Amino acid sequence: MIKLFASDLDGTLLNALHEADRTIRGAIKKAGELGAHVVPATGRSVLPIGDRGFTGLKIDAVCANGSIVRGQNGEVLKTFSVDPAFVEELLCAFPQICFDCCTPDGMFSSGSYEMHQAGFKRDGLMRRIIMRGMRARGGAHEEQFFDQPLSSILSHEVCKINCRVTSEELDRELKAFLADHADTVVNAPFDPVMFEITDKD
Repeated sequence: MIKLFASDLDGTLLNALHEADRTIRGAIKKAGELGAHVVPATGRSVLPIGDRGFTGLKIDAVCANGSIVRGQNGEVLKTFSVDPAFVEELLCAFPQICFDCCTPDGMFSSGSYEMHQAGFKRDGLMRRIIMRGMRARGGAHEEQFFDQPLSSILSHEVCKINCRVTSEELDRELKAFLADHADTVVNAPFDPVMFEITDKD
C-alpha cells in the first residue's frame, strides 16, 4: 500500500555523522525493491547525488522546504517560486537583514558574508556545534553569492528565502511583516531563531 516514503535528513534519516551509512543505504534499497519510492525531504536547495552517502541510489529529492523538486541526477523537475513582488517588498523593507534567496541556480544573498555569519550568533552553544558539524561533513551544497543587488536576485526564480535576525526587535518586526503577507507566503523554520520563507502553497 505504501508508495512513497519521504524523510527529513538530519536527525531523522541520516546517522549522527549526517551521512547515509550501510544500514541506511540498505533500507533505502530494500524499500525500492518492494516498490516504494524513497525521497529525502530537506530544507537544502540541492542534494547532489554523491552527497551524504547517497551515491548510486536512485532517489529524487524534495528540496528547499518543498519548493524545489529534483530528479535522480539533480535536475529540476518542479519549482514553486515566491512572488517576485513580495521578494522586492521584503528586501526593500529590511535592508539591515541578510536574506539568502534560494534559487535552482544557487543562493543569492542580499547582504555580505559578515552579515550572514552574524545571524548565527543567537544560536545556543549546542546548536552552533551541531551546525558546525553539519557544514564540516557536508561541504558546500550550492554556490552562494553575497552582496547581490535586488535586480540580480530578481533575475532568478526565488523559491525560498532564509535569514537569521540579530535582534529581538527586528525579529518581531519581520514576524509582523510576514503575518501581514500570510496570503502569499509561509514561514516554516527548522529552528525558532531562523526564518525559512516559501510560497504558501
